[in-house]
Amino acid sequence: MKNIFSKSLIALFVLCFTFTACNDDEDVWPADYSASTVFTSPTEGAGTFFDLVDLNNTAIGFTLEAIGEATVNSADIYKSLNGGEEVYHATVNSLPADITVTAAEAVEGLGISVEEIAVGDQFTFTFVAKTDAGDFKGSEAFSVVASCTSNLAGTYTTVARGTSTDGCCTEEVTDYEGTVTLVEDEAGVYTFNDFSGGIYLFWYEIYGLTSVDDSPITMQDVCGNLTDVGGQIEPFGESVTATGVFDATTGTIELTWSNGWGDEGNVTLTPQ
Repeated sequence: MKNIFSKSLIALFVLCFTFTACNDDEDVWPADYSASTVFTSPTEGAGTFFDLVDLNNTAIGFTLEAIGEATVNSADIYKSLNGGEEVYHATVNSLPADITVTAAEAVEGLGISVEEIAVGDQFTFTFVAKTDAGDFKGSEAFSVVASCTSNLAGTYTTVARGTSTDGCCTEEVTDYEGTVTLVEDEAGVYTFNDFSGGIYLFWYEIYGLTSVDDSPITMQDVCGNLTDVGGQIEPFGESVTATGVFDATTGTIELTWSNGWGDEGNVTLTPQ
């Protein structure tokens, strides 16, 4: 028998990058110096990914700020694609600075054209601070990916199918009608209030479920392909995983899910 519990998820994403010295034998600051570079993203008017839907106009942005005892006179920016060789991108002569990089600027010198950027391509920017004490390279980097604008938030009418391994509910459920709401938590990341399209409440109300909102899941949309963000838990403590496909022509989502108990199902979501 399953036991209900409640769960909430708070995601916090902070980008903080610390400079260390680039000496012949070691990558550390001299004892009497300390400095770091902090990025806040996105810069107003810029994005956090390169949009494959509009590569000619897309841009990403971040703020570069030097803090610490060592005076940073300037900073060199380097870039790489998918873990490849770093190449020089630009020099910033005054900090703090808002940096904007278009897709065309990102690929320059990397051996590909804008048209060749593919979904999932990752551009990584690294930094070298120029100080009177020497050059100091950042120990971490700022990375962005090529993806697509996503706009799936809203309310959907659903038709679901599912099978349960619990003794309460041995018969397959088909053509179960319900409603599911998608809320956008951040760009391209959505919480579905009910991954099962109402079937979980239909099955497990006898174990304490009181609402379809008791079985949420968080998923990420990357150019129409949806995957759960990982670490998702269903109301009774087992893992739940899901994948989905968004049809841009009809606006529908086909969602398939399974859990650690062996239950599984699929849901067709049609926008209201």
